[in-house]
Amino acid sequence: MTLPQREIANVVLAQFLGARGAHSVVYLDQRVRPAGSEIEIDYKKLRLDGSTVIGFIDLEPEMNWGHACRYALVNAETGEHRNIDAHFPPFLRDSSSSLIVLFKGDKVPDWAVRKSIQAKRS
Repeated sequence: MTLPQREIANVVLAQFLGARGAHSVVYLDQRVRPAGSEIEIDYKKLRLDGSTVIGFIDLEPEMNWGHACRYALVNAETGEHRNIDAHFPPFLRDSSSSLIVLFKGDKVPDWAVRKSIQAKRS
């Protein structure tokens, strides 16, 4: 059974603690990726062990191209997670239509948040 989206979002947000809060944006991909599927992070393919929801923490949203960021891979059934430090956002691929904003730091200008992504209001 898949965990509620709010619970998964809380796991992603917990990975964000200690990061550069006022200057960061945290996103959640609303899709649940099935076990065995492949994703790509920093041009490296990664096979998912269980059904997974992906969180993305943009630590430098005002930067273009490669910059500090983090992915949080959350098991959609157990809430177990692992973090992957990276340099490229998922926006370079076609996943941005399923991303929602969980958190936007106070010092992040609106233009630095993906325009096609609607902020979560709950």
